[in-house]
Amino acid sequence: MKEIKQILILEYEEETREVLVDVLKRCGNNLVFQTDNKKEASQIAIDNLIDLFVIDISLSQNENIDGMRFAISIRSIERYELTPIIFVTSRTNYEEFAFHELHCYDYLTKPINKEIFKKLITVLLKPRKAIDKNRDNRLIEFFSEGIYYPIKVENINYIRYEQRKVMINIKGEEIVIKNSSLAECLQKLEGTSIIQVNRSMLVNGQKIKSYDISNQYIRIEVEKGECNFELGRKYRDNIKEFLKSRS
Repeated sequence: MKEIKQILILEYEEETREVLVDVLKRCGNNLVFQTDNKKEASQIAIDNLIDLFVIDISLSQNENIDGMRFAISIRSIERYELTPIIFVTSRTNYEEFAFHELHCYDYLTKPINKEIFKKLITVLLKPRKAIDKNRDNRLIEFFSEGIYYPIKVENINYIRYEQRKVMINIKGEEIVIKNSSLAECLQKLEGTSIIQVNRSMLVNGQKIKSYDISNQYIRIEVEKGECNFELGRKYRDNIKEFLKSRS
């Protein structure tokens, strides 16, 4: 049975709402709430567990920014700190604030391109790949220069790539695998809690202690304390999806 996603559209223009609703309903078994009223939208968000917000920045003809204020209030609610937001607007002067302060998933300008919106929705609402926690307990085999390394996934803190080598950090020690890449590691570790956070780093998602949304870095627990890692923009959704699946 497919998971039903709950989506809230806060959009001033009825014609645009109809376009958004039509695309969303064609993309799967989605429960779509729609309104042009900020107060009503807030109540819907409180009464339900919304998986995606689609928000118009201006909610009247005088081009106020009530939609932006609604998004700010949503981000102050703990369960919505990481929930995807797509802004749909005719205003382009708030794009930087939307991405850097509210960490929106995308910023679409009107008139809405149905195909672009459909592609976004397809990615955002696809079923999350299940993490096999039993696989974290298994031994994964690595080889380097004739040496065999059986490694238990749950013991991995992080894996970093440097000059055609991967360094696997386990309990404060590093195992060096020469002539390898992160892509090869990810293939071996598919379905486990190991996730990519930037171009040269994989981390054990089960060890993530916190995610700093403002500064875009994550903190993981290791045997001798904590480590911070910069979170690359293209990998932010990896973290959001993992943290949702872990909760």
